[in-house]
Amino acid sequence: MSALGLDPLVAETERHVLICALRQHPSWTLGELLDYLAQGGERAETLRAVRLEELISQEGVVVAGIRAHNKGLVQERLEAARQATGELFDDFVREVLDEAMSDPEVEHGWIDGRFLRDQVGGPRWKLQASLTRLVDAGQVERKGKTSSTRYRRRLS
Repeated sequence: MSALGLDPLVAETERHVLICALRQHPSWTLGELLDYLAQGGERAETLRAVRLEELISQEGVVVAGIRAHNKGLVQERLEAARQATGELFDDFVREVLDEAMSDPEVEHGWIDGRFLRDQVGGPRWKLQASLTRLVDAGQVERKGKTSSTRYRRRLS
């Protein structure tokens, strides 16, 4: 199995999910993170390697539109999203919707479920549950029915 390079792929996916988790909890303090590191938490080794610029930068997250600008990033997101659940998975959905809002090729940021699924992967029910949570929370708008349903980040 190691000949496939599975270990580095899993490590990179874990790192991406960890970064998403940190971004999702901006109220955490550096002191709390240092305590976690000192206690040797399960993700301490991965956390030690995270750079601050990775937490604040959105560089490299340019995938929206019908074509992928960097297929490696799409694959990385697919692998990380496949393992994510709940709020962490919602982060990936929001990420794609944010990219669509800034892509001039996407009309007013509206994208369909198929495109979202191509970008975050996983079973259809997982994406539907995420979109339901995001719509109910007022973060995402929905228009249309059945195959014509489109989604976008809610405009402020």
